[in-house]
Amino acid sequence: MKNKFFGHDFINCNDWSKKELVTAIDVALKLKKKFYLKQPTQYLLHQTLFL
Repeated sequence: MKNKFFGHDFINCNDWSKKELVTAIDVALKLKKKFYLKQPTQYLLHQTLFL
């Protein structure tokens, strides 16, 4: 099952709706919090994310 961001490139803020931007930032903040708390996640296993 593909998520709603699969194949959805981010070039500039005009490419995504406000709701999509807020969702992406919210997910990023949750992942960052888990990283700092040293909680392992399987969300991006063997993936590279460039922001």
